[in-house]
Amino acid sequence: ASELSACETVSQISALVAGWSASETGALAAFCWTPDPAHPLLVCTGTAGEGARKFARRSVSREDPLAQEVLRDKRTILIEEVQVSRRLKSWIADPPAGSCLIVPLTSAPSDELAAVLLLFFAIPPRTEAVAARVREGLAPAAAPLERALRSERKTAGMRQAIERLTALYDLSKAFGSTIDLAE
Repeated sequence: ASELSACETVSQISALVAGWSASETGALAAFCWTPDPAHPLLVCTGTAGEGARKFARRSVSREDPLAQEVLRDKRTILIEEVQVSRRLKSWIADPPAGSCLIVPLTSAPSDELAAVLLLFFAIPPRTEAVAARVREGLAPAAAPLERALRSERKTAGMRQAIERLTALYDLSKAFGSTIDLAE
């Protein structure tokens, strides 16, 4: 909780979430994906485990079949080792050997998706027991993560507004410089 209170950004909170998840569950690798505030994507914002960062793709479309399933159902999914490469090819470039447990993290009052955790195990875990432990342990992280995502959404919106205003200003300057007032 004290580490969490020091975190302000999505990437700081996601790194803490991934690290805690891996250490508490014995996962080989953990990946934390959060909704992108400006695009219809999920973005890998935190990883844990040896070499995990190099395996994660930067983002995955919300149109990806697995992403749609997670966003729609918000339930834990266990992907067996034989299916990992096929089902996670959009998410992970070269997944670690073993099974993958996908745990959606939602905030309590709004049930809005705050993050999606991908946990890789050499031996398939007891799905519900591990998922319950992760959700229980990470419950305090959901609200700060949702606040950070909301803040980044506002920042992205302001950035887009500034870009539009800048484009309009440049356009008006271009029109003003090409018109000869005498004509």
